[in-house]
Amino acid sequence: MAYKSLSLTGAAGDGATDDTAALAAWIGQINAAQPPIALLPPGQFLVSYPLPPITASAVIIAGVGWAQQASTRGSSIFAGSSFAGDLLTIEGEGVELRGLTVDGRNHVPTLIAVTGGHFRFIDSQARAVASGGVCIDIRSGGSAAWIDKCVISGLNGANTGIQVNDTDIIISGTKPQNNAYNVVLLNGASGALISGNHMTPGGPNGVNCIWLKGQPSHVLIDANRFDNYPASAIQISPGTGIPADIKISGNQFHSTVLADDKWALIGVDTSQNGVHGLHVSGNSGYARSSARPAHALAAQTAAGTAAGMASRLAKLGTLFSANSFWLAGSFFAPSSSPTVARGNIVTVDGSTYSVVPDV
Repeated sequence: MAYKSLSLTGAAGDGATDDTAALAAWIGQINAAQPPIALLPPGQFLVSYPLPPITASAVIIAGVGWAQQASTRGSSIFAGSSFAGDLLTIEGEGVELRGLTVDGRNHVPTLIAVTGGHFRFIDSQARAVASGGVCIDIRSGGSAAWIDKCVISGLNGANTGIQVNDTDIIISGTKPQNNAYNVVLLNGASGALISGNHMTPGGPNGVNCIWLKGQPSHVLIDANRFDNYPASAIQISPGTGIPADIKISGNQFHSTVLADDKWALIGVDTSQNGVHGLHVSGNSGYARSSARPAHALAAQTAAGTAAGMASRLAKLGTLFSANSFWLAGSFFAPSSSPTVARGNIVTVDGSTYSVVPDV
């Protein structure tokens, strides 16, 4: 059987002509024809209003390569200055976006909204979402999403890079950067694998690299590098439920831009609950500036506040082992917070290391 691709036609792609109608017609053809591949040619395609939802299933929408900036060569869809609404909406099953840039130019609340299952965002870039917006929003129904080898950039806005609600997800080999929150896992997000990424919140509005908010469970955060986080690199904020089985292993916590010592590398808000099975092992932390986190792990009464209610960690199976960190203060806040802590090393000056007493 011969498979035919469906290429975009009738669009200028010059960055100045409004190509919304041509792109909308193309998406209509994709939805009707269900082609295995839809090709977005090189160009800068300006849109002035939200495009129709992509309802086709098992289709790859491929560009010729993502552009580091919207003005450089590549396949880029970008919003005009008067744009309002979500730029792209994915409702079909098994849709893949590959080799393109989706650029909100600081006007779009959500760049890519996903409710279809098995969505994939590969070798692509999502950038410049509006303040308070989300670059990629995996909503209820968008099960088993995968984001691989991408750049997710908020351009230092008070926004979120990747938000995941009520589904499982793989985020790998990706650089979420310049978002207030690079990755947020919300209630119901289960089975998340976040591995081999380089995360940098940065900017005046940066907060956390990863925020587990509510009750995400079965989460593995492995072999990532965290840079320039103004608050905790990983913040866990349980809601009324209790998240379970969260493993943080083999990560490098590099430099920070902390303004005070309220934050820990890993902060757990224990004002309502702790975590069932929080395992932290084999991580290293190196802070090359004077702005170093006060603690490696803190049980807090609220995010970024003084330590408290450590028993909610101690009673729920926290394991903290074989970590090495450069800290400004004590290893734990308070020292009795982990259930078990073995084989950890700490330095306060970057040259003299000491063994943390086992708990």
